[in-house]
Amino acid sequence: MLLSVGKSQCFGSTLRCNARWLGTSFAFPPSRATRSGSDKERSGRIDLTSDLRKSARANSRNNPSKNVDPRLVKQFANESIYDPFDFSLERIRLDRKFRSTEKPLGPVNPMNLYSSPEMLVRYVSSSGKILHSDVTGLAHKDQKRLAKAIRRCQAIGLMSKTSNAYNK
Repeated sequence: MLLSVGKSQCFGSTLRCNARWLGTSFAFPPSRATRSGSDKERSGRIDLTSDLRKSARANSRNNPSKNVDPRLVKQFANESIYDPFDFSLERIRLDRKFRSTEKPLGPVNPMNLYSSPEMLVRYVSSSGKILHSDVTGLAHKDQKRLAKAIRRCQAIGLMSKTSNAYNK
């Protein structure tokens, strides 16, 4: 964007003039006005805001409106103040991290899953290591129970200790 142009600098590629950035309009000296017609243009001001509005209206007429899933749009109360952080990816990560997800079957104790290796194999890497709680997304207590159930399953021979395969 152009903030100011001196006599020795070029505006665009060939036009030389004195100009200052004033909001959404350029102020040109009256002798340098390039268009004639309305009072604003005669006084040396070319209003970019009205041009933008006109192009936006024309664009909205030409292109049909697109429907956006309401889950992707943040809802704000009238006259509320919002922070630009609310629109950042970090905010989305925080919302995901702290959202509550109800378990459809109620609380499940991972210790009772030691005889179901098909359930436990999801929490073991391809080399047979138990995945970290950052990867599994489990709370500390449930992660410890899950690790104990996996070790128990491996001890009784239903699951391999060196891979994520299990014996049927």
